[in-house]
Amino acid sequence: MKAIHDLHIENKRGYLWITLPDSITMENYLQVRNRIESEIIEKKDLANKIVVDLSKIDSIHSLLIGLILHIRKPVKQSQGIFYLVNVSGKCLMKFQALFLDRILQIYENEEEIG
Repeated sequence: MKAIHDLHIENKRGYLWITLPDSITMENYLQVRNRIESEIIEKKDLANKIVVDLSKIDSIHSLLIGLILHIRKPVKQSQGIFYLVNVSGKCLMKFQALFLDRILQIYENEEEIG
């Protein structure tokens, strides 16, 4: 299985900052999800403060939405913080069309989260 080189997970600004690769596909979905889950377990102190950076994403599709909601679920259950940042206008319109902007905190750039 090919390594996911453009998935970056780091402690940034006090959040577990997850920069997703430019494409989530059937071939890499589980690998991306498993890596994110293991980083959340490893970095327990940041598990309730997660930012998902979509700066490399230009298209929203069901796999990506499923991944985002999967990551968000335990954070929401523990009443933590979960943000989507660097969301393009095109992607924001899709989130809004699906009414996901009502359950997700979405920001066009990371400066907006303070």
